[in-house]
Amino acid sequence: MGIKLDSNLSKRDRAIAINNANKICAWLGGKKEAVEIEVGNKRASRRPTDEPTEHDHQVIVVKWWAITCPLYSLPRLALFAIPNANMLLPKAAHPERLMAYMTAEGFRKGASDMFLAVPVHPFGGMFIEMKRNQRSVATDEQVHFIAEMNRLGYKAIFAKGSEHAIQEIKQYLSPRQKQQSRLAI
Repeated sequence: MGIKLDSNLSKRDRAIAINNANKICAWLGGKKEAVEIEVGNKRASRRPTDEPTEHDHQVIVVKWWAITCPLYSLPRLALFAIPNANMLLPKAAHPERLMAYMTAEGFRKGASDMFLAVPVHPFGGMFIEMKRNQRSVATDEQVHFIAEMNRLGYKAIFAKGSEHAIQEIKQYLSPRQKQQSRLAI
């Protein structure tokens, strides 16, 4: 069974239509598609669906934090996401209005995906830019943001996957945990 698409559709619109059809077929048949079309502003490419997305990695980090934060005597809300306009814009009815609204509120291109609002000497907190894997490339804006935050006294990193992010958070918090251990004695 095939799906016939209007040949006047752009590559992006065609990819969206195929993804929606795949989701419906998977829901009806209970089968996961072998590939999904990745929809971006500039191109549509094919990628295996078994490779976790950047979103999947970030969800793992957030779930890990929810379980682990009590061990550091820290609240769950200390680690939070910074919304990404590139992910929100394609879903908006009026992307230009949403971008203007977010920019007026202080949206900055290249801002990291997550922030750990816990100062650990000498840092004021930790910015985390999640990447899906070792092959993922940062934008110029992301590189600039990370460099500026490091210059301003924050720890700012690129995390290549959830395991790397968790390892970096543990390393960042280890001086704080050691200090708490000494105070408890």
